[in-house]
Amino acid sequence: MLGGAVSVPSVTAVLIPLLVLVCTVFGPGLLNVPPAPYLAIAMSLGYLDRLGPWSWAAIFPNLYLFACITVGTGIAYAGMLQSDVWDNSLMAAPFLIGMGVALAGMIPFWIQLAWQRRFLPQDRFQNGAWALLATLVAPSVWVALFTIVYAVSPIGSYGSIAYTQFQLEPIVQWSSVTGIGGIEFLVVWTAVIIYRSWIRYVRFEAGREQELKAWNQLGTQTRRRMVLVRRLAFAPTPTYLIVIMFVFFYGSMRFWNATGTFYMKPLVDTIQPTVKAGCVIGSSDYNNMSSYLAQTHELAKDGSKIVIWSEGAVTMNNQAMVDEFWATAKNISTTYGIYLGITYGQYLDSYMIDSKNMFTVFDPKGQVAFEYQKAHPVAMVETTVVPGPNKLPVVDTENFGRLGGAICFDMDFQNFIAQAGKQKVNILLQPSWTWGKS
Repeated sequence: MLGGAVSVPSVTAVLIPLLVLVCTVFGPGLLNVPPAPYLAIAMSLGYLDRLGPWSWAAIFPNLYLFACITVGTGIAYAGMLQSDVWDNSLMAAPFLIGMGVALAGMIPFWIQLAWQRRFLPQDRFQNGAWALLATLVAPSVWVALFTIVYAVSPIGSYGSIAYTQFQLEPIVQWSSVTGIGGIEFLVVWTAVIIYRSWIRYVRFEAGREQELKAWNQLGTQTRRRMVLVRRLAFAPTPTYLIVIMFVFFYGSMRFWNATGTFYMKPLVDTIQPTVKAGCVIGSSDYNNMSSYLAQTHELAKDGSKIVIWSEGAVTMNNQAMVDEFWATAKNISTTYGIYLGITYGQYLDSYMIDSKNMFTVFDPKGQVAFEYQKAHPVAMVETTVVPGPNKLPVVDTENFGRLGGAICFDMDFQNFIAQAGKQKVNILLQPSWTWGKS
């Protein structure tokens, strides 16, 4: 209360966080729209920037934005744990993730704006290299912070804004150089450039007029040209555009140069070899062993050279059941001369509480190519699943190069999945959970 009057938030102050909420729903999550995270970050920066210097008065707007990002993230992931029948009791987990994402995501905003208020009023930060440095604060902090989060979080890199760009193939190719951190940097940097453009060219129109007057008073054409060169050298927006063009050029080049030649090759020389493979869709919720084995036979008869089952297709109560299951799988792999990957949950005691999430691959001779225990059980879901060694299994084959394996959620842990690249895996087999009834 100020002077007996109650301060009423403006329409903009109420609307912008709601728009951030909408963009968050369609950002990282199950309802992906690639431009959404750019807009969400840019609007968040613009909204927080309007609060003025940090004070007690800024607490409630910050909490409002925090709540909007939390709710948006929760809605985006609301269906991640649901099965055929919606269960409201499972809604808590997505919103808990949303709280963590909102808190971690706002830290770079606070640091960016605090840094601006300390240094940006200085003339040297208005143009040129120093201005470029000012735009790199938020993306640098974001990548550094989330690299640590991904390393220690029980959900790994699940929810990374880098995943929102999977439809933009040239951007995806950039991850081969920088990992997902490089894509996150580009997304946040783009948002900062959008935010900066709004601040400079819309909200501060009067400042532009004063700047233009000062420009006209510079005097000689030579002096103007020198000032122009100094301002454009490493200026944020031109530098950003050059970097983006390079990233798109590099990513596109990886496609047209994939065959190892700069120019065209005969069509017969560009056809990439393929392997006919099949997947048996099933779930331990139904534990329909006979149906899954029948599917395996059909796929093998149809010419599939690699057949794998979806994650945890069946449940084994004891070692005797596992031995019998293995014998059946060996028989199929040798009969048809295929690589067969079977998946199962194996209980570790007679109480049938703790279990292992297993993926065993047999080669065409019926030998175990590798036996793998899921290294990263899903937090809050696989609470009774014992994690296996944090080592990606690899086996060399005669016809398909080097095969590797992982199970579903393992793919969200950068240090784990990076082993596939380090070991030069040619084909990565990855069974995932399915809610199918067959």
